[in-house]
Amino acid sequence: MINEKKAIAYWDQRYVVGKDAHTQQNHQITTDFLREVVSYPEFTDVISAAGSVYEIGCGSGDMCFGIGEQFKNFRLIVGSDISSEGVEHARTRFETDVIKFECANILENLPDNRFDISLASNTIEHFKNPWLMVDAMLSFSDYAILLVPNNQPCTDGYDYEGGPGHVYTFTADEFTTRYKVHSCFTFSTPGWQHSSGGEIPLQLAVLVSRA
Repeated sequence: MINEKKAIAYWDQRYVVGKDAHTQQNHQITTDFLREVVSYPEFTDVISAAGSVYEIGCGSGDMCFGIGEQFKNFRLIVGSDISSEGVEHARTRFETDVIKFECANILENLPDNRFDISLASNTIEHFKNPWLMVDAMLSFSDYAILLVPNNQPCTDGYDYEGGPGHVYTFTADEFTTRYKVHSCFTFSTPGWQHSSGGEIPLQLAVLVSRA
């Protein structure tokens, strides 16, 4: 399990000191994903048929807003984050009658309601065992959409679950051994230079359900 107090302190600090940079990163990844996803009907069919989506690690709220703008079918969009600073930032930017934000740790407290889709963008790579998070997501949703760095080495520092840095490296094959993969694709984020190497990051998007 995560060291929750340390994780909260770390991510709260990110939004106090580095709010603009973190918001720019979230906005860029959201923009690039939503531009590319329209070319993958397995993704768009599932998203277009959904009435509700729950995002973990929502940060600045850009994905919640962006997916709601591009796909008009959602009755409820909920973004959660362990950081109260991040949640408050998202609320001031995007909260509406449809889009809601809450401070939560789903490994400790699952959402009360079921959702059609759960989503995590650049969140689960911060955990030594990210599959616990994906399993939790699929316990309250029919599908999960995961956006993770594609085969990116773990070069950042590590000292606790959910803390600084990317501590897990993903390949597409890992998802197929654990879940039913409906579709996956990679996309670049040229507007965001990854801090540890200066390279243009390549993202992996995966749509999964329980096997």
